[in-house]
Amino acid sequence: MPNWIRRIFADPMAKLASVLVALLAWLYVQSDQVREVRLTVPVAWAVPEAGIPAVPLPSNAVLTLRGTHAATRRATEAGAHIEVDLRALPLGDHHFDLATASPVGLAPGVEVVGVTPGEIRFTLDEAVTRKVKIDPTQVGDPPSGFMIDGVAVEPPVVVLRGPRSAMNNLRSIAIQPLDVSGLRADASFEVELDLPLGVKVAEGEPAPTALVHVRPAIERLRFPAVPVYVWRYTDWRATTEAVEVMLEGSASSIENLKAEDIVAFVHLPDPPTAGGYEAPWGPDEGVRLRILHPGGDDVKVVRVTPGRVRAVRP
Repeated sequence: MPNWIRRIFADPMAKLASVLVALLAWLYVQSDQVREVRLTVPVAWAVPEAGIPAVPLPSNAVLTLRGTHAATRRATEAGAHIEVDLRALPLGDHHFDLATASPVGLAPGVEVVGVTPGEIRFTLDEAVTRKVKIDPTQVGDPPSGFMIDGVAVEPPVVVLRGPRSAMNNLRSIAIQPLDVSGLRADASFEVELDLPLGVKVAEGEPAPTALVHVRPAIERLRFPAVPVYVWRYTDWRATTEAVEVMLEGSASSIENLKAEDIVAFVHLPDPPTAGGYEAPWGPDEGVRLRILHPGGDDVKVVRVTPGRVRAVRP
């Protein structure tokens, strides 16, 4: 083995001890080195009971801290926040410098050298509470073949609290659009209110929910030449060989109907004694024109043209 390789592996414990000493020295130097860090902290505002900011005050601030690595690390883990007491202020325009507020819970050994935002200008408005109607008109689009049959919100009204400037003309409140993509049956949604700036739901109010009613979309299909026959009496015939029929039903129940599936029958008295009969479409009994189709109860006949057919014995 070459000498240089033997020298590398000679006395491994001494080499390991040297590495550990170097590492400890580096950590010591780092712990004593002064640096600046930025720390985002929450801001708690105390406002007069009868007042409310016309525009919401910032909920967070960014502190610029200076200190050693160890101290700034402790500061970021301390859970600091800023408390600002505005309860003595009257209604009207004001300003406040966040740099004058001492952070609460900040670990020792660091210096606050900057606060963002700094000076804040705001207006304390009169706090107003009002009951308003929830407007559920904003919904998304259902899948093809279905439609929204209605949206009901429970409770239908909500109590809101906000500045008078925002509440004066507020009579109803909309909801954020509901995502009904792929919805083929009734479903319940948690409602997110589309609140104006500075307005909140009053404390203790129940969370509203929306029930979306979905039904198959109704479509109409026209069959221009439906053949006409006389029911049971083969020696009778209709003077009109074909009628136009309009069917209505859900997309799923009507889309597969074909012209050869539909037929019209004239129902005569039993037995027919006259030489001819006028059979109208519409009646459920007696002399009548009846349309047969395989669509079941989901498909309705909405129009027959002509609406009367004459049957005669040849």
